[in-house]
Amino acid sequence: MKPTNKKSNKSEEGLLTDSVNGNGLNNEFRRAVNKIMDGEEDISAELRDKEDLLNEEHLFEEADYDTLNESDVSGDEIDIEEADWEIIDEENPEEGQEDAVDDEREVIDSVDDDPEEDAGSLFTNKLRFDLPKSNVIFGLSLKEKEGYRRFHFGKLPSLLLSEFPSIKTDNPFVWLNLDAEEDDHLLEVDLSKYPAACWYWFTERIHRLLAGQFRLSQKTYLDDWQYWQEIPDPEFKDLIAFRKFTIKVLTIKDSTSANLLVTYDGLSYVVNKNVNTLSSKHGMDTQLLIRVVFEKQIHFYNDHLKENVRYNTAKIYPVLNRPIAIALGLPYPFYTEKLKLTRAYEYIDAFSKKYLNTREFRVLVPHTGNWQLIDAKQVLVIGNRSRNFSFGEGNIGNNILNGVRDYGPARLIPKRHAKIFMIFRKSDTRKALRLKDYIYGDKGFLALPAFVRLPLTYFKPLTLELEEESDMVEAAEKFYSSVGLEDDTAYFAFYISPFSKWEEVPANREVYYRIKELLLKRGIMSQAIDSNKFTEFSIKMSMGNIGLAMIAKLGGIPWQLEDKTQQELVIGFGAYKSMKSKQPFVGSAFCFDDSGQFQEFDCWPAKELWALHGILAEAIKKYKEKNKEIKRLVIHYYKPLRKKDFADIDRFLDDLDEPIPVIVVRMNNSFENEVLVFNPNQQQKLPENGT
Repeated sequence: MKPTNKKSNKSEEGLLTDSVNGNGLNNEFRRAVNKIMDGEEDISAELRDKEDLLNEEHLFEEADYDTLNESDVSGDEIDIEEADWEIIDEENPEEGQEDAVDDEREVIDSVDDDPEEDAGSLFTNKLRFDLPKSNVIFGLSLKEKEGYRRFHFGKLPSLLLSEFPSIKTDNPFVWLNLDAEEDDHLLEVDLSKYPAACWYWFTERIHRLLAGQFRLSQKTYLDDWQYWQEIPDPEFKDLIAFRKFTIKVLTIKDSTSANLLVTYDGLSYVVNKNVNTLSSKHGMDTQLLIRVVFEKQIHFYNDHLKENVRYNTAKIYPVLNRPIAIALGLPYPFYTEKLKLTRAYEYIDAFSKKYLNTREFRVLVPHTGNWQLIDAKQVLVIGNRSRNFSFGEGNIGNNILNGVRDYGPARLIPKRHAKIFMIFRKSDTRKALRLKDYIYGDKGFLALPAFVRLPLTYFKPLTLELEEESDMVEAAEKFYSSVGLEDDTAYFAFYISPFSKWEEVPANREVYYRIKELLLKRGIMSQAIDSNKFTEFSIKMSMGNIGLAMIAKLGGIPWQLEDKTQQELVIGFGAYKSMKSKQPFVGSAFCFDDSGQFQEFDCWPAKELWALHGILAEAIKKYKEKNKEIKRLVIHYYKPLRKKDFADIDRFLDDLDEPIPVIVVRMNNSFENEVLVFNPNQQQKLPENGT
């Protein structure tokens, strides 16, 4: 289908006319432009009527909020993984990042050639569509205006400079809008030649068409629109649940087609009570607010909050976060999807069929209606040898758990003697006895002594049974500070904790970490087990991972890669946001040689680039003390490195006079919600492992 814009006879480069009030535009042409801009008016009338109806409704119904109490707080442990850093990127962009996004938004994907019909069946979450053959017209302003998008002149037709030569010297930016105001100039653009303008035109057009069909929407920090689809969740009567989807327009210069990337971004909840009520009647500290809802859009509650929002605090509703949930005694819902890719496909496919496959939408975006196939030439499968691991006595396998069980660890635990013991409250005595059964193989499918290849003596004199009301830290510290330990023996504690490391109450979370700390001071490794999640099934299924962790904690190496590259230094960097200080840190600088041997750990504030250089320098120095040279440096980083970061590392290595090849790998153990690959021939839509 073709867009409603008529083909212009103007030059391919684009046309810049005089302002609306100038000599170059008469009233007749003005009406023609308006018709072009409002070409979808007839087909969207019904949707706009629905939007007007929704706008008249009060956003959230008043809940019986006074019935909430502390017992409603969910006890589920929350696995943060990478989520905190995603929040940091959105809420606190790095200095200058917002300007970079506004001014220099780059093309974020390329449009592939048509895939072959026998393309191996794999497909991705993209919808291809043809760009309009006719040019489109924007309203253009040389000064900043509310609701207009800023563009660098280099992203637009070069005719701009001939008409307004002052742009290049005075200010390299202009502002565009889909609708021209009386004092605007008009800019005609061929969308196939100017990707940034194409992205803006389709992103805003799509939002105008879809916004009325969703209760909420928000712009991401890259200025794509995210749509919040309300879903019923009767379990949480004081919260409103939403599934979030983002539609991204992916373009490339000099292409007559583009893609829509549709992503599923997870669940969010909005508190069913306004900010005024929560602060005045329920004592909520507004410092806890991060994102809020006002008039069907999400806003950040910070210094940039617009005045029209601040004047209507009775119509502002908080998006739920953990601190708000704790303060108000609300549950903090957390769901662990076992089949994340499968669920993502189901949600994305249903969303697209409902909202993107309608006649109205396909007039605006004439996509094929089918997910984009992946060219078979682009599908690679890692060979079996690349996935092989080395275990005890040089045995090779491609399953870590089975390999350690059958052959033992690649490197044994150094000490010949090991004693284990337990720390638990009296109320967890039965759990402690059951755990012991699984450790020694009386229950379950493996025995830890055989698995780690080391006899494990249960040492009752070190076992500590705590009274329910006692100060756990004080009792443990008093007990373990005075016990004698043998130098040739490894000690390992199983700590059945009433609190998890994600415990919401700071005092309780402190107990978890203090117990582990005082054990470490005596050189005792430990494995904490959450008493609240202790079930026979969970313990049985966890024993393999506990065994792998025990081997590593006691100085062994569970497995190594079969195909090792000699004289290679591997350094991993992770990210963490302190729940106490709310400050981001970069740390977990795990430094290994190619044998997998741990060298060093460090941590520093996220903005301190000098610390990263210091870690690299120290790691290289220590490695070279034991090895003549480093063939290559492999950096496992927690996020994609920017060109500036690469340049900084390159200069740093030059300063060290170390001409080392550098490979940067992004390591991410959380689910990526961007470009996904699905297999229609597999029930759960999963591609073959290694694809």
